[in-house]
Amino acid sequence: MLEPEAVIHFENSKHGFDGGLVIDNTLLGPGSGGVRILPDVNEVELKILAKAMTRKNAFFNLPAGGAKAGIICHPQSRNRDKVISAFGAAVSDMIRRFRYVPSPDMGSTESDIIGIYRQVGAESLLRNSILLKTLNGIPLARLSTAEGVVEAVIATVQIAN
Repeated sequence: MLEPEAVIHFENSKHGFDGGLVIDNTLLGPGSGGVRILPDVNEVELKILAKAMTRKNAFFNLPAGGAKAGIICHPQSRNRDKVISAFGAAVSDMIRRFRYVPSPDMGSTESDIIGIYRQVGAESLLRNSILLKTLNGIPLARLSTAEGVVEAVIATVQIAN
């Protein structure tokens, strides 16, 4: 298995939070993947998930590579907004240069990601973003995750009944 293109570590003393970003592959486009906010997220997990994003995007013939970010924090922490802002500052250059495209994941929301884009001055990248689009009131970004699968099953059951 090929090693990721980039593995970036974020340390509380320097960045204001602990975590990491793995950019697996950008052959087909920028590294695209969620921002996972959990107290136990780790580098091994991020590498596996970033590789899965590379394969998922290639399978669906999307112009994107794979990436995954992790912020070590409880999703309901009082410091959550501060930590997300620190993450945005740490990855701002990669977002503006279109090397990394963050999206919601476990512990993060569409609003968190939109806030990061606004914070780094990259709102123009949101114009055609899946983050702003919905289908039957469900954000499209959510439909591409396991949460989307659950919502689809619930909708199917409701229609069947």
